[in-house]
Amino acid sequence: MDEKLYRKIIDELNTLIKGYDFIYVIAQIACEDYFISTKDYCPKPANEKLNENEFLFVLGLWIKNIDKESSISSFDDVLNATKRLRELLEQLHYTFLYIPQKTDSYSAEFPFKNVDGNWLKESIFYTGAGAYDLQMIQFIEPKYRYDREWILTNKYVDINIFMSFFIDIKRMMIKHRTNLIASLQKSAAKKTFSASDLFTINVIPLIRINPKYAQIIDEFSFPIEQPICVDINDIGDYNPISSKPIIRLDDDHIFIPYLPLLATALYETPYYWIGEDKDYYEHYGKDNRGKAAEEITHNLLARVFSKERTYKNVEIRKNSKAVLAEIDVLAIYGNIAIIVQVKSKRLTERSKKGDEASIQKDFLQAVKKAYEQAERSEKALLNKENKCYNKESQIDVSPIDTCIKLSVTLDFFPAVDNIAKRELGTQPQLLALSIFDLDMLTSYIPDALRLTEYFRYRSTHRGFLQTDNEACYLGFYLKNGFKDYDDKYTAVVIDPSAGLIMDQLMYKDLMNKHLPEFEVPEYGKKSKVGRNDPCPCGSGKKYKKCCGKL
Repeated sequence: MDEKLYRKIIDELNTLIKGYDFIYVIAQIACEDYFISTKDYCPKPANEKLNENEFLFVLGLWIKNIDKESSISSFDDVLNATKRLRELLEQLHYTFLYIPQKTDSYSAEFPFKNVDGNWLKESIFYTGAGAYDLQMIQFIEPKYRYDREWILTNKYVDINIFMSFFIDIKRMMIKHRTNLIASLQKSAAKKTFSASDLFTINVIPLIRINPKYAQIIDEFSFPIEQPICVDINDIGDYNPISSKPIIRLDDDHIFIPYLPLLATALYETPYYWIGEDKDYYEHYGKDNRGKAAEEITHNLLARVFSKERTYKNVEIRKNSKAVLAEIDVLAIYGNIAIIVQVKSKRLTERSKKGDEASIQKDFLQAVKKAYEQAERSEKALLNKENKCYNKESQIDVSPIDTCIKLSVTLDFFPAVDNIAKRELGTQPQLLALSIFDLDMLTSYIPDALRLTEYFRYRSTHRGFLQTDNEACYLGFYLKNGFKDYDDKYTAVVIDPSAGLIMDQLMYKDLMNKHLPEFEVPEYGKKSKVGRNDPCPCGSGKKYKKCCGKL
């Protein structure tokens, strides 16, 4: 890493991102990268837009440097500042990237072997969000089910209305933006508004929907003039906006330029509230978190493998007393056992900064221990002399001769696949997923045979297949299938644009489920796109040879 160049870029960013009027640049980026019509949803490829962490970093620097001085006086100033900001952030990313040398030879473990903290820091920071906003909020209630009373007593907010709160905000913002644009189109010569208006709403109508929303807004917001980001000097520094993503412009108006940040905060922040009460966390919170994680994982797998063939808290015994191994969740399909070890450990802030010791510690507790437990479980399960029990009822595992091992985390664990490849190598056959990954997989591969084969291929080809996240793997699989690529290639690197398939599929399904009043077209059936037109996913192929053939 070029530390000198890195610091120079950070300094220029601090100089550029200041003044209240920079809100127009932030809104412009939000419009260009995230603001899309519900009737024509086609997001940019990941490499053409700021990811959630980059956008959060920009927000943090803005609040850190905000003052009343204005350096933006026209729309041209907005566009110029937007362009320069993107250039600087791109340069910042390049300071982390390893440039292969001519002397480098490719192996299945490249570039995971002998990489340093900066490489992992880049992998963590630029990996993206890990879940969709409407997907994430679905898991808030089951995640904190056993802590609801503590949260209600100590924070005066009801976890069970977080989902409706988010949906109502999303609905209000969509309607607000639609009305603004319609107003402009009707009288373009007489009325104008800035891009920031698209992401600013009045809280009074929102609170009228449910007065309890007022307390949630208070917990997840801060006044724009409050200096909460003074300690942000590096992309890995803790950003308070991650837990308070609602910016209060005045008593009645709030600014939310990127809604997924709010979904993430609603999902993750209560965990930190609970952690502040050391006594409650040690006696109840820690166990509640683990129990909730196992229940969620069990229910997701039961979608595909059925409740009758999916088990929680499984013990493998040599006799009635000697427990050889424990499996958090076990799913059985024919002669195949899906061994799942569930972990509630998350990536700490120190790890996000690239601290080697912290990354290794977090990974140990989140994945490595799961791998070791799964290895013991596999060995014990395949020994026909041992018995398998679930709540003292024996499970018939006599047909089992093959095991697939999974590690599932309750929270999104950024870059977990890359970290696993570095820490465990590419040979150990363990597939590391989050509950959001598992939700996606069980939703779009609902057949037990196909899902089993997906798990098997992904776990046995960990070094061979490479991409950014599970959405890219799944998008690639739905479009191409997992074929015998290893007969032809040394490795297959999947372009991140493969994830656009899941962006479109899940966006349509989640919107139709939670906000059915907004029409979302079927994937691949946009009337405005001709068969011979360039595919809207950005692949460069004709529509009929890309997304249109699905």
